[in-house]
Parts: sequence; C-alpha cells; structure tokens
Amino acid sequence: MTRMISKLFIASRRLHERDQKYVKNVALSLVLQGFSFCGTIFITPLALGFLDQERFGIWLVVSSCFNWISVFNIGLGCGLRNKLAESIAHGDNHSSRKIVSTTYFFVGIIAIGCLITFLILYPFVGWSNLMNVDISMQSEIKYSVLVCAMAFILRLLLSIMMNILEADQNVGLIKIFPFLSNIAVIVSLIIARVFFQSSLLVLCIVILIPEIIVYITLNLVFFRKRYQAISPKLSEIDLPLGKVLIGMGFKFFIIQITMIIIYSTDNIIISQLFNPALVTPYNISFQYMGFAASFFFLLLSPSLAAFSEANIKNDDKWIIYTIKRLIFIWLFFCLGLLILVLFSPFAYHVWIGDRVIIPMTLTVLMAIHAAVQSWNNIFGSYVSGTGKLNVSIIIGIIISTLNIPLSIFLARDAGFGLNGVILGSILCISIISVVIPIQSYLIITRKARWIWNM
Repeated sequence: MTRMISKLFIASRRLHERDQKYVKNVALSLVLQGFSFCGTIFITPLALGFLDQERFGIWLVVSSCFNWISVFNIGLGCGLRNKLAESIAHGDNHSSRKIVSTTYFFVGIIAIGCLITFLILYPFVGWSNLMNVDISMQSEIKYSVLVCAMAFILRLLLSIMMNILEADQNVGLIKIFPFLSNIAVIVSLIIARVFFQSSLLVLCIVILIPEIIVYITLNLVFFRKRYQAISPKLSEIDLPLGKVLIGMGFKFFIIQITMIIIYSTDNIIISQLFNPALVTPYNISFQYMGFAASFFFLLLSPSLAAFSEANIKNDDKWIIYTIKRLIFIWLFFCLGLLILVLFSPFAYHVWIGDRVIIPMTLTVLMAIHAAVQSWNNIFGSYVSGTGKLNVSIIIGIIISTLNIPLSIFLARDAGFGLNGVILGSILCISIISVVIPIQSYLIITRKARWIWNM
C-alpha cells in the first residue's frame, strides 16, 4: 500500500503544472456547480409557484433583455483577463494592480453612462406593448424593469472579479458566485411566498438583490485576502492603459454581442410572435439541457487561460492532447444528452409538476443545440486563447444577422412554432461548428495565413 501511494505521488508530481491547475479547477468547479445545480432546480418551481406562467415568462424576457448589459464593458473584462494573465505569469504585482484599477475605472464610467442613458429613455417606453401583454400590466412591468436595469448595471462592475479569477487560472472559484447566489435567492423566494403577494416586482427584488449582495461580499473578500496585492486604487489608474485593454478586448466585445443576439433574442421573438406565457416552456426545456451543458462548459472554463499560456510557450503537444481529450469527453456528453431526453417527461414532472407542458420535440432540439454549442466551445476556447479572432468575428456577424429573420420564418411562416425558434439558432451556430475547427487545425499546424491567422 505504501509503495502504491508513493507511485501515485510521484505520478502527480510528473503531471504538467498546467494540467495540475486544470484538474484542480475542474474538481472545484464540479463540486460547486453540483451544489449550484441543486439550487437552480429549486428556484424555477419556487418562482413558478409564486407567479403565474405569463408573469414568469415576462420575467424571463426582461432578464434576457438586460443580459445585453454584460457586453457594455466593450471587451474590457476580456482585455483584463489576457493582459492580467501575462503580468501574473511574470509575478508583476505592480502592473497587475494597474491593470485591475484601470479596468474598474473604465467599466465604472461605462456603468454610470448606461444608467444615465436608461433613466433618460425609461419613461418613454411602452413596456406592456414591448412585452405583448395587456396595458393593465404597464405599471407592474415598468417598476420591475427599473429594478432589473439597476441590478444588471451594478453587476457589470462586480463581475470583473470573475475575469481576475480566470486570468489567475482560478476558474473553479468563479462557481462560488452562482452557488452562494442560488442559496440566497432560494431563501428569499421562500420568505416571499410566505409574507408577500404574487407580484412580478417582488420576484425581481427577491432574485436580483440577494445576488448583488453576494457579488459585493465576494468582491470585498477576494480583494482583502487572495488579491490584496492587486486590489484597485485610484492612484494606480493608467488612462493610456485603458486604450490597450479596450484594443485587446474589442474583438471579444464584438463576439459577445453576436452571441447575445443569438441567445438572448429568442425570448423576445416568442413573446412578440405568440405570448409571454410560451416563453416559460421554452426556457424550462432550455434550462433542462443547459444543466448538462453547464457541466461540460465548466470542464472547458480553465482551458482558455491554459490554452493562452500554452500558445505563448508554443506547447503544441499539450494543446493537441487537450483538444483530443475534450472531444473524447464531448462524445460521452452527447450520450448523456440522449439519456436526458429519454428521461425528460419524468424529470419535468418531478421538477415542475404539471404546471407547464413541454413537447418532446422541443426537448430533442434543445439537446441538439446543447451538443452543437458544446462542440463549438471546445475550439472556441482554443482560438480565444490564441487571440486570433477575426474569423470568429466575421462568422458571428453573419449568423447574428441571419438568426432573427431565420427564427421568425421557421417559427411563424414555416409553422414550426416554438421549435422553429431554437431550430433557427441550431442552423446558425452549426456554421461555427465547421469553420472554427478548421481554423484551429490551421493555427496548430502553422498553416494559418491571412485572416485565419489574425
């Protein structure tokens, strides 16, 4: 036994340092994601029990709309991640503090700008017409939107900590944010169901405010403990550095916009073409397959910073091995999706009861979407790590332009209904499934030329 333990110890010491970090991040992510997953399972039925299906659908539409705010940092978060990863690798705390301080300063200005712009436009929007509901709900939606806007704008600033953790190859710790947020939200929802009447505004408050409190708390904890040496200071703000960070992150910004157009407009399309109530079954099936996709994504999360480091050091052998390993895992992931589809009627019944009816065809399409998206993420992580994003930008612009009209055509004109909306997204992201693996091959084999190498 002693000899066996000794061999295992020696083997672990031989493991590539990059792989050691990768394994630690994945292990921590799996644990925290598992707890977070359990929390998410409870949140949806609790929220559905608090609101009717139509109001819950409105909440999903409103929250997906304000997810757009996450890209308004114009790529500064991604620029910070890449630049900070370099300074941390060189042990340069002074440069790291400058990068962090400058990022917070510029994102803070953007957040204030977003808030002022929203408050100016806010009174002139017909929110009931936008949501395709009766005018009697105008006031309720109006105040709910105000709460959502302020919460999401504040989260824009607080989310920078996630980019810092990613740059430091501590992706596993990022999962603490949703884990603790879910616990806080569950407690708030239980209290709301006991002491408050059903209201869209109350739901927004009990979901968003606890999350913001968790984000603020974790930011303070990380900057006082782990990242005290690089915590932001006004004296360390470097305005010229802001241009560098924006320049590095601008390509990520364009890609983020295109992806949000693809993934965040579905709820609006459904609400406008049909009714907000139908957003609920669409999103529940999306969440169901999203649980599996999120577990696969957490396996990928540590890879972006690791790919970036390996690319700088020209460690092609490790890159090829890691991509092959991820493809092998993806095959098992697809098998898992098939099992989830087969058990979906039972799972839906246990999860949400009989309050919402979800067609099997919709679940199958959501599984296909999760498989295609996960395949794209494998190669997208590598290409993002190399910083050669021009192809991704072009493809992103093309498919984001096609997605809305294609989804509308398939849903309304072709008669596919809800299925047509997700089918449109599948067809669009399938283009990425072909192009980005080709670019990855060309980069790894040093055959990438012109736009493939930019």
